[in-house]
Amino acid sequence: MSKSRVSVENRNRRKQPRSANFQARRNPNIAANRTASDRFWNMKAELIPDLPPKPPFWRRACAFLLDFVVAYLVTVIISPNWFIHTFFFLVAWLGNRILFVGRNRGQSIGRWAFDMKLIDRNRRIPYLDMLLRREAITAAEGVLLLWAVYALFAGNSVAFLLVIPPIADAIAAWSDEANQQSFHDRYADTFMASSRRGYSLDVKIQKWVELALRSMRK
Repeated sequence: MSKSRVSVENRNRRKQPRSANFQARRNPNIAANRTASDRFWNMKAELIPDLPPKPPFWRRACAFLLDFVVAYLVTVIISPNWFIHTFFFLVAWLGNRILFVGRNRGQSIGRWAFDMKLIDRNRRIPYLDMLLRREAITAAEGVLLLWAVYALFAGNSVAFLLVIPPIADAIAAWSDEANQQSFHDRYADTFMASSRRGYSLDVKIQKWVELALRSMRK
């Protein structure tokens, strides 16, 4: 191959746009965003090594419901107006799931009660932008559950439609055997891990039930 032809090919190669993979290697943020997007849509994500043990799915569900009850109790005593309820529910939810998590080692009230914490790939507390992305989705799911409760009390069948998105998100976490990531975890690239720090509410409830059964037998 002549030198002139080689020079022409090199010139044409320089004129071609950079590929997405090359840009991702030059910009780690692009690669991270693409990874989070791929994990959001991929139901069978690969196992991430060197992560702490994951809590059972039922403990995650109990922690989520406890956070919901706490936010609901904060709003139910304020005003009978559903719009005001929704606003203060969002304030209570985001305060518990973002501000409290940032200051409480990745634990919301529900996670602290059931001995678990939220971490990123490096076993650290997620940054604020990751928490905002994650909890924006969970806040929307919490609002849908709140409206479902109102619709259920009013005898409206639309309550069953409102719980479909939260249930679908829970199914995504339950079906992910590798990392147990829900859609909001995959979007923010976060993980739920067991923690030695907490109230161990499930263990205490089990002991209370055993004591109650023993007292009834006597």
